[in-house]
Amino acid sequence: MIRRPGCGVELTSGSRVRECTAWASAECLSANDEVLAYTLSLGDGFFLHQLAVDAYAASHALGRPSPITAAFALIGLCLYVEQGFSGRRVQLAHTQLGERRREWPRFEGPAEGAATSVLDVLDVLAAPPGVERDERIRAWARACGERGVPSTSACARRNSSAPGSACAARARSARASSKAGGSMGG
Repeated sequence: MIRRPGCGVELTSGSRVRECTAWASAECLSANDEVLAYTLSLGDGFFLHQLAVDAYAASHALGRPSPITAAFALIGLCLYVEQGFSGRRVQLAHTQLGERRREWPRFEGPAEGAATSVLDVLDVLAAPPGVERDERIRAWARACGERGVPSTSACARRNSSAPGSACAARARSARASSKAGGSMGG
């Protein structure tokens, strides 16, 4: 059995050849490659691909060399879950957020043995292509967004029209929380 370092799911050793990283096993990375190839092939206006990218990044935030990955993933999922943004609007918000250089907070992953998202990339890949897989991706994004972003009411209380600004503020507040002994997963 292989325990994925990022999200903690256990896998049997398989024939996947992708090299393991600090935050994901080779099997997990290969499964994600398959999901991303699927979402890119959709050519949908909603841009489901962005939700898959952000859900995977959020569920593998622990050990990432750059904090921007987790911050953008959590901001994107917040925009989807709480403000109803499409994947395309999330992508545009990422672009706007990336226009200014800033220091992004580092996020703590879930504590060892803590519950992680109820869905993961393997659950998405197990669903047959089409409506069922698309819905599984949406459910995975919601689950990661709800688990990975602390204090949902804080985002709703923010008053700002800039895309992602309320969620970026929550990402900063998560940084303060993790320094005070909290963690990304709630």
